[in-house]
Amino acid sequence: MSSDSDIFEPRFHQHVFLGEGHEQSERKAWAMIWLCGAMMCVEIIGGLLFGSIALVADGLHMSTHAGALLLAALAYTYARRHAENASFTFGTGKFGDLAGFKVAKVIPGRALILVDPPKDPRPYDNARFIVAAIPGGPTTDEERANFARFSFNSIPGIKDIHLTMSEPIRIESQKGFETVAQAKEANTGEDVVVVQWLRFSGGQFLQMVGISRADIWGTELSRLRSMRDSVAFK
Repeated sequence: MSSDSDIFEPRFHQHVFLGEGHEQSERKAWAMIWLCGAMMCVEIIGGLLFGSIALVADGLHMSTHAGALLLAALAYTYARRHAENASFTFGTGKFGDLAGFKVAKVIPGRALILVDPPKDPRPYDNARFIVAAIPGGPTTDEERANFARFSFNSIPGIKDIHLTMSEPIRIESQKGFETVAQAKEANTGEDVVVVQWLRFSGGQFLQMVGISRADIWGTELSRLRSMRDSVAFK
């Protein structure tokens, strides 16, 4: 039988949620900053010496890239150095390194939508990732399978859905369910692949949805999985 001191003894557990390869990504970010900085200096100095406004302008433009990378590198460093700091109740890397995704929209109390920044002006060209934390959820394996199908059919922005895989999995030692389907983007008709991961934990669950063009699915899947593994319950 536990004593009162045992009952009220504080319970601690790890809150380290850094993404896979965090330190490697941090080193790469700093390396790119030095490269951008060096090119910036060369272009500005060269432009001033040879009277080229274009070189000076391009050098100044390069400084904006270095500045943006600096913010990312500082975030990597700060998250790593304070990863085990108990004062950060929910950890410094709750979403890890986001696998290159950026937060596009927050739906208060419902979901977080992340996108892969487009490399050209065509819409829907890059992967998207949607995270929703929802109370409740099924409790048995059979209920989870039915619930996964129902949840998948509620994903917005896709049509002509053809399921290719639906099976239970474990995500970070917790029960989950993975569903994959081929579909079409509702607005453009472009072929896409959609994956849904449900992660269950004591009276609540996470719905995580990744959407990618079909022709780049092979390369995007690993990034989407990295995002999935980086998201954690409070």
